[in-house]
Amino acid sequence: MATPSYIQAGGHVRGITSAESGINISSFSESFSNEKALILDRFGGTTGFATDFDPQSTVSIEGEVTTSLDAIMSAAFATALTIANSTDAYDSTSGDYFLESIELSASRDAFQTASIEAVRYNGVTAV
Repeated sequence: MATPSYIQAGGHVRGITSAESGINISSFSESFSNEKALILDRFGGTTGFATDFDPQSTVSIEGEVTTSLDAIMSAAFATALTIANSTDAYDSTSGDYFLESIELSASRDAFQTASIEAVRYNGVTAV
């Protein structure tokens, strides 16, 4: 496949940066969250909060299957996943990704597809 040439494009990126194993990626998204524990007054109003105790990132990947259906990205529950396109940012900079869900789809007139969701809890690694 051809590689795009950028002319005065600054830091723009087109398409998916890296390939994942066993899936031809059609879309990739990553979201970051950092829960807050609210400190409430006697009426239930917020007076402050605690944060930075549970940062995490969630990755969603969709695409056509390029391997056997049970071997996509070598995904298994309770086992660390390597996500080639992940970003270390927004207080989520360490730890492993763990499979949350995987959906396989097939139809008469299309390639088989997969949708994967994985979560990284900052600092949590497989042992």
